[in-house]
Amino acid sequence: MAVFVAGSLLLAVALAWFFRRLNRAYELLAERTEHLVQANRELALAAKTSAVGAVTSHLIHGLRNPLAGLQNFVSGLGATGPSDADGDVQEAIASTRRMQNMISEILTVLREEEGAGQYEVTLTDLVAIISTKVQPFCRQNGVELLAKVKTAAVLSNRTANLTGLILANLIQNAIEATPKDGTVTLSFTREADSVACEVGDEGPGFPADRKLFEPCHSTKEGRSGIGLAISKQLANHLGAGLELRRSTPQGCVFALVLPRTLWAESSRTVTMTA
Repeated sequence: MAVFVAGSLLLAVALAWFFRRLNRAYELLAERTEHLVQANRELALAAKTSAVGAVTSHLIHGLRNPLAGLQNFVSGLGATGPSDADGDVQEAIASTRRMQNMISEILTVLREEEGAGQYEVTLTDLVAIISTKVQPFCRQNGVELLAKVKTAAVLSNRTANLTGLILANLIQNAIEATPKDGTVTLSFTREADSVACEVGDEGPGFPADRKLFEPCHSTKEGRSGIGLAISKQLANHLGAGLELRRSTPQGCVFALVLPRTLWAESSRTVTMTA
């Protein structure tokens, strides 16, 4: 009996050790399989991003020269003297200039996407970059920009580039919609696992007869032309959400929502108002 019991215990220990090793091997195999699947996803995404970036860069470069020629043409029309079409000519000059600026910004982002350098950008740094870009437009329209950062987060430089491009475009639309001496707001707040970047204006609200995020004719009251459509496409490319959260006769609020995969916790808590 003693020999039988001892043999049974030895067999049980051997089986336990064997099954523990087998379970560990299974866990390692599952972990490596998951890493391989993730690596394949990242490679596929990198290939898609590279292809999209190459095509976009080619198209943007192709548009740049014709657009410059168009701006020179409409500028020449404006210099020929006063006419009944002066208002349309000035609007065409402003539109082509803005499109050129947008193309230059997109080219800058594409060049950095192709580069190997990576670094982190805080939300306060992003606010400073955006403010520098839009302040001349604020002064031109007599509108004040009020920025608030209520959460601490950092973005990669590539995410920050696209985020800044989208928010600057939303702010420019908000400035155009806001009457003189009004205020445009930019705020960053934490919402569950997301960071919401909200842009608010004091305009008449989004026109009810227009489809959101679709290109349409821009008017002084609505100012909802191609900019919102481009912003939506950039948000989709980034993997973020862009939505109209509020539209009233007192103003609109658009929100760019960054999911948890696009930002990281900062080591310091920041509350900033500027």
